[in-house]
Amino acid sequence: MDEPKSPPVASINSPQVGGPPVNLPIALPAKPFVVPQSPTHPPLPSPVKSDLLPRSSIRTMESDIKSAQTGQLSKGIEVKTPSFSAEPPQPVTPPKPPVFVPVPPVGVKLGEAEKRTAPLPGQEKLVPKLEPKLPETKVGLGVIEKKPISPLALPKPPVPPVKSSGIFVPTKPSIFANKRVTAIVAVGILVVLGGVLYWYLGNPPTDGPEKVVSPTPTPAVSVTPPDFGTEKPASTLSGIFGTFYHLAISAISESQPDPLADFKFEAVDLSNTHSSEQNIVATILKGSSGVYYKFSEFLDRFSIGFPINLVSFVDNNDFALILTKQTEFFDQGGKLIVSPSAKNLLTPKIALAVRVVDATEAGNQLTFWEDTMIDSFREFYDLPPQYGDLHFSDNSYQGVPIRFVNFPFPDNAIDYAIVTAKNGNDYLVIANSREQMYSIIDKLLGF
Repeated sequence: MDEPKSPPVASINSPQVGGPPVNLPIALPAKPFVVPQSPTHPPLPSPVKSDLLPRSSIRTMESDIKSAQTGQLSKGIEVKTPSFSAEPPQPVTPPKPPVFVPVPPVGVKLGEAEKRTAPLPGQEKLVPKLEPKLPETKVGLGVIEKKPISPLALPKPPVPPVKSSGIFVPTKPSIFANKRVTAIVAVGILVVLGGVLYWYLGNPPTDGPEKVVSPTPTPAVSVTPPDFGTEKPASTLSGIFGTFYHLAISAISESQPDPLADFKFEAVDLSNTHSSEQNIVATILKGSSGVYYKFSEFLDRFSIGFPINLVSFVDNNDFALILTKQTEFFDQGGKLIVSPSAKNLLTPKIALAVRVVDATEAGNQLTFWEDTMIDSFREFYDLPPQYGDLHFSDNSYQGVPIRFVNFPFPDNAIDYAIVTAKNGNDYLVIANSREQMYSIIDKLLGF
């Protein structure tokens, strides 16, 4: 079978046969796709040759000799120094600080805040930008539409909540808000009310005179004073001499104008009562009070002058008197009396003994006291009138140094020494005779 013949297709560029030429649309060529290229950096400038850079050359001795023969200078490296301007730098003026101008306060009252959805003053309203609509472009036989891309919706900023009132005024705290202040005020009020009630209720008004209430007498309890006859005071001499006795010195009165004579009478009575003892240790009481005399108080009581600094180097409380029976007497010619009188035998010699805390300083004070010691003890020891100058001399017994002065013989003298006793303590002893000093030294040393 014969295939049907299709009508001849006319060429697009050839004119139509038997009619006028038809203008057909011509398809535009498509734009080629261009790959984006990375930005290119401008080429670096080539280094410029400068005349300031040194030129390398080899300099030899031969070239220098030739240059010298021809009268030319030897070639070397020439360095050109750059020229600088001699203009001094201009001083930089510091910037002026801004002048602060105080703004006067303006009394503007704020009204109540309004709830509004409109933007606040100064706040821009966010409006999405719209892309312009592109026209439709017809390409070839079809139509290609290009729609604009809608922008993303931006979130709206949160609007802070607005309070109902414009200005917040803090409330003034009350004084009763503090519990401690309230409690103090309440206690004060109660105290005042209690005082007022006590005044009116406790003291009712009376028409008659006030009654004076006399205190009830308390019966006095009589205390019998202790017997100080054999009581031992707190003295370090008690361990050496054993029994302590007491002598009381009465106060000066009209009936007893001479306390020294009364004291010596009491000493004689005490010595004869205990006649079997060679040395009797006694402390001095202030009357019947039971208080003992100290060393310095005893000297002041009988007006015996002494260096005031001596008290600093002795124990003023560790003080006692030593009564010693005297058996050695001399006549006016210095001969020993074989049969002394009864009065001399019954009258004891009185010595002072006090514990020393610094033997060296106490010895210095005693040396200073020698100038006035004779006059100080003249009345107490009943010394004879002084004829001529008398000075203390040195003596020694049982290894103990002694300073003495006789009036004019050893049975009536002033002897003093610092003795280290067997209990380890040092004692200052001021005696009234040589025999008494020897007897006390033997007792203190334990012989």
